[in-house]
Amino acid sequence: EERRRALNLLVEKKADGLAGDLKFLLDDNALRLDALRGMAVFGSDDVPGLVLARYGKLNETEKRETVQMLVSRPAYAGALLEALAGGIILRSEVSVFATRQILGFKDEQLNARLREAWGEVRPTAGNKKPLFERYHKPRTPINLKKANLSNGRLIFMRTCAACHKLYGEGGQIAPDITGSDRATLDYLLENVLDPNAAVGKDYQLNVVTTKDGRAVSGVISAENDNSLTVQSLTERVVLSKDDLASRKILPVSMMPEGIFLALKDEEVRDLVAYLAGTEQVPLPKEKK
Repeated sequence: EERRRALNLLVEKKADGLAGDLKFLLDDNALRLDALRGMAVFGSDDVPGLVLARYGKLNETEKRETVQMLVSRPAYAGALLEALAGGIILRSEVSVFATRQILGFKDEQLNARLREAWGEVRPTAGNKKPLFERYHKPRTPINLKKANLSNGRLIFMRTCAACHKLYGEGGQIAPDITGSDRATLDYLLENVLDPNAAVGKDYQLNVVTTKDGRAVSGVISAENDNSLTVQSLTERVVLSKDDLASRKILPVSMMPEGIFLALKDEEVRDLVAYLAGTEQVPLPKEKK
């Protein structure tokens, strides 16, 4: 813990020579996660290659952090899409949130490669009635009885737990859903399919760009005259206001639309059944 605190302080101060040390720390089990976060700050050109060479050996949390780091800069995003097309990174490991950040660079070449490697990323704004019908009919009580609740928990961890807490586990960016009306299918579909219907000020998406080209998306957890603290999908980022190039507050929820569209029908069924439950279930044995 002392080493982690020291490393994070050095990253925050952008200590001279640290960018090179971070590359060696990729092989340190205790500091790998913090090293990945630090690499997003320094932006060395060889970072994507170094990280992707180790990607297959990373755990779930480290892979999620790697994906978020690789969508922090346009050049890194290009390397991510190449790895996605080559099968190094699986489509299921790239969240809708990550794809939205790539679209935020407004680079047509990146967008075309994203469509080819990951799929079409279209907002579901407008008439959502067809979507509600699509996901309502197969979720009858009979079909939900066929659901794999353990797999549903695994999908929740991959797609929702970075922000939402359930049964005491998960993030604190978004509301704790343990006590929500999860068992009511209409309530669940309304919140997942149309997250922008009602967005509280505390949950609006902020997109902050630094002068050296790094993009950070998330909610603002603290602000003063000198700094801005952004809670992203995977970390809490403190940015000096002197380093900011732009800051946009979007009238949309940090929770992206299209979460169900990125899942297979049976995965949606398993996730919905898990969310509708009243008690925690074990993870699949092979994924523990």
